Amino acid sequence: MRRFLASPLWQWIRVVNPLTLLAGILFFALGAGIVDFRNQPFSGIDYWLGQACITLLQMSSALLKAFYDRAGENESLLSSRKPENEKESEEEREKTPREVVLPRSVFLQTGLTTLSIGAAITVLLLTRGALNVSAMLLLGMAFGITFFYGVPPLRLAYSGYGELLMAFFLANLTPAFAFALLSGEIDAHLLGLLTFPLTLLCLAMMMALSLEHYYRDLKQGHTTMMVRLGWERGMLVHNILVPLAYLLLGISALMGLSWSVLWPAMLTLPLGAFQVWQMWQIGNGAPTRWPLLRLTAYATVGLTVYLLTFSLWMG
Repeated sequence: MRRFLASPLWQWIRVVNPLTLLAGILFFALGAGIVDFRNQPFSGIDYWLGQACITLLQMSSALLKAFYDRAGENESLLSSRKPENEKESEEEREKTPREVVLPRSVFLQTGLTTLSIGAAITVLLLTRGALNVSAMLLLGMAFGITFFYGVPPLRLAYSGYGELLMAFFLANLTPAFAFALLSGEIDAHLLGLLTFPLTLLCLAMMMALSLEHYYRDLKQGHTTMMVRLGWERGMLVHNILVPLAYLLLGISALMGLSWSVLWPAMLTLPLGAFQVWQMWQIGNGAPTRWPLLRLTAYATVGLTVYLLTFSLWMG
């Protein structure tokens, strides 16, 4: 296990972030679930091709961002831990494997490869006649955000609005693209009622995750949303976004959305409240448990989207 964690493959996996890819899968399934909820038939092949487009966009975005983030790093082989003396036994060296730093060029090559495969799948969707005008526009917007998220000259990740744009991509564009691709139209009212509260939850999650690296980002000149706002104001915004998201989900029921679809998502309200409580504790100087905060932030968004998607598909 230690060898794997020190391997180049693990570095690559950490960069593409499987949890983010899973979020893309869930949000795409949410958009398809709305189509199914409306009893509109759709092609399974188009579903998987559309899902592949989103996943490949996410992967290429993360890999190209990693390439430019590592612009000044040394590409030589480094040791994850140096021996304390020259007489270190072979057994001890076996227990502390050396970590090989993955060359920057690998991120560029794999990022361009995933982008090329995504382009090929887009052409395939076009030849199948699945890409209508709405779906093409949404996919174009998704490409613009994900490509320029880490690539100069825009580098949206460090513009101070990167989290907002990525939350918009995941929670709005992804389900909207799925809906447009599979149904051939756009129901802005229904999509807005379901996805706008999720955008707020996504943004809150990203702000909670970025708080852990606040001082590192400040030192390196990376202008995240938390840095732009300042940690105190950023934490306040976070603590407003979470309850506001659940309030908007409740309001959606008053605006015509079926309560049978919404009530399962409301079961995650205690998780959201716990996330807010953790941020409030951090602001008051309590000991910080970053792994617990990360788990809570991921679980709040992941379970909410999963329960909404499940209720749509089963409704």
